[in-house]
Amino acid sequence: MRAQGDYQKTEVRFVGLVPIDSEISSLQALAVHMTALRGNICWLDGVRNRPKRDIKRTGMAPMSLAADGSNAAEFLVERPELVGAVGRFYADLTPARELEVLEVLNTSHRITLNPKARTTFRIDLVDTGEGMIQVLPVLVAATLAREGGLDRILTIEEPESHLHTDAQVCLARYMCEIAASDNPPTIVIETHSRAFLLQVQLAVAKNKLPPERVSIAWINQDDLGRSSITAVELAASGHPRAGWPSAALADDLKLAADLARLDFGA
Repeated sequence: MRAQGDYQKTEVRFVGLVPIDSEISSLQALAVHMTALRGNICWLDGVRNRPKRDIKRTGMAPMSLAADGSNAAEFLVERPELVGAVGRFYADLTPARELEVLEVLNTSHRITLNPKARTTFRIDLVDTGEGMIQVLPVLVAATLAREGGLDRILTIEEPESHLHTDAQVCLARYMCEIAASDNPPTIVIETHSRAFLLQVQLAVAKNKLPPERVSIAWINQDDLGRSSITAVELAASGHPRAGWPSAALADDLKLAADLARLDFGA
């Protein structure tokens, strides 16, 4: 490790990422902070696994959500009070759907996603679109993080994976509601979705989400493979403040402009 301050030669030992037995005050503070984070960070991979079709009730919820989201359905079976909060996302879709935990012959449970217009028509979640499956762990993780409040950190890669654009907007609105709540968790999202970002901006512009609760980092890579990070804040109008790269997420606008020129024979 590189020496800091007046320490020219020193050996720093770590347990995982936590420095131990260090005489450097900054490392001591770092160790205290990182130790306090143990058990309060949830990370979800960009590719989540499908839940099992039949889920046995054990009487005890999992200790934590798996990084691949494979045990998300088990939380709904073991903790039915979570179903309402998770189901709000599906109810906000068009067409609206109802999330249900269905007991089967007193031996197992199934997660179904039912059209609200046909209350007797039940569809197993695993038989719905991939986006509806991939987003379930995201919703469960967000609900659990909200319970943990300020002490909870949730990091998600591509929460919008496989979702239609309309559903991406619904998901962003769902996340904004959590971020705007009292004592919200810290939510770190890696996304490529312009629709997701625009909905966050819209929530700020409508005074539904304080701009100081939003921090954007644009990561760009140059021709040599070097990455740079640009930190951007949002104004109360929802528009990015100074620093937002002019070419960021502009491909769809360029394509629309190219199509318009062709339409008018330009």
